[in-house]
Amino acid sequence: MNLRVPKRKVEVQLCDEQGRIHRGDIFLSQNEASGASSQRVQDLLKERKFVPVRQHEKVWFIQAQRISWVKIPLLSAAAELDRHVETSVEARVNDVKVELVDGSTIRGKLRFLLPDSERRLGDYIERYEGFMPVRTEDDLYLVNVNKVIRFIPEVESGAE
Repeated sequence: MNLRVPKRKVEVQLCDEQGRIHRGDIFLSQNEASGASSQRVQDLLKERKFVPVRQHEKVWFIQAQRISWVKIPLLSAAAELDRHVETSVEARVNDVKVELVDGSTIRGKLRFLLPDSERRLGDYIERYEGFMPVRTEDDLYLVNVNKVIRFIPEVESGAE
């Protein structure tokens, strides 16, 4: 009997709440059943109190709530994005500057889909919990909304 759970390695950068950057690998559960989805980084951050990170062949653990953001290369981050939102012509796209408690900022895009009566950026960020996807040209940041001081809209547009 094989007790090993198939895992998928994802290379990430993590920023802790003190602004320190850590590089390493995290491992996500991979469902082998047809049609079943695999675990996402967002799922791991929600499910685990302490996230295991492998760095230089050693494993250490970081408290998920102490993470300000997780950065994933965009080409590796497709599973993190909501396909329905990504393919909808009704989706809203906002360019934002995100200011974090450690003094750092991230500039990127928020893409979301809400009912017509609630399509404003404020409606979206007000109801979001956990790690919000913020896309840059090359990377996807999963930003801990509890570490955000301000979202500053830079340019508002409709669907991309």
